[in-house]
Amino acid sequence: METLTNTETVVISTSKIKTLQVLNFVFFIIMVFMNGLAVSLPLNGKTTGELSNKYPNLFVPTGLTFSIWSVIYILLFAFCIYQIRSLFSRKPEPHLAMILEAIGYLFILNATFNALWILTWHYEILPLSILVMLGILVTLIQINKNLKHVQPYISGGLKFVVKASFGLYFGWICIATIANVTAILVGYGIMPVGISGQSWACIMILIGSCIGFIATINVRNGYVGLAIIWALIGIIVARNKDVIYYKYVVYSAAFGILIMISAMLMASTLQMFTRRKTIIEE
Repeated sequence: METLTNTETVVISTSKIKTLQVLNFVFFIIMVFMNGLAVSLPLNGKTTGELSNKYPNLFVPTGLTFSIWSVIYILLFAFCIYQIRSLFSRKPEPHLAMILEAIGYLFILNATFNALWILTWHYEILPLSILVMLGILVTLIQINKNLKHVQPYISGGLKFVVKASFGLYFGWICIATIANVTAILVGYGIMPVGISGQSWACIMILIGSCIGFIATINVRNGYVGLAIIWALIGIIVARNKDVIYYKYVVYSAAFGILIMISAMLMASTLQMFTRRKTIIEE
């Protein structure tokens, strides 16, 4: 075993990598299939958007904002195709193997939670939906934390696909989790006493921005911040369409965008100091 000074050593099992290549692709297809049913049938006779409209609140962005899911799934599909290409090779490409080792079985678990969330949301099992959403969030946190350590070793198209897919996904789920909690509070009529809808939205926006700031810097991935900026722009657009102009919600979202821009700049700077690793295959 050869180890370079001031680096970490990663031992990679070829058989494990090939197993992950297959399972990642299969569970991605299952996840997309469930999301497709939600739109085509739709599940329980209601689309995802119709259910969101059932729980109106000032934190919900304009409908176009949700098109980010298409971008996320396209990028995840690109990742799945890229990672399965070497399935029948004697050994996987070293940098790809490092990425798959870092992700492990977390993406499989994440895809399972994603598919389950569609069911719990469409059948309006709200308490369970937030637990499943937290499962999506936790797996994405760990995936992005693990990928942070391999980023210096990847470049070009592979680096873009990995960072963009899991970064955008993570950032969007940070906001979606807050939206899910808000929907539950609205659905059960248990919004905090004495807090107006506008004040609640401002609080949630600032909390989401702070979480996004920490997450973007912690995982060294500017795409996390980009997804949150997209959501905040969607909130601004939605509030400008309202009959009543909720200026403080707009101001809070604009301030949140500035927070996220600063986080992206800091993440880019800190990324240069990430430690490098040495791959050892067995």
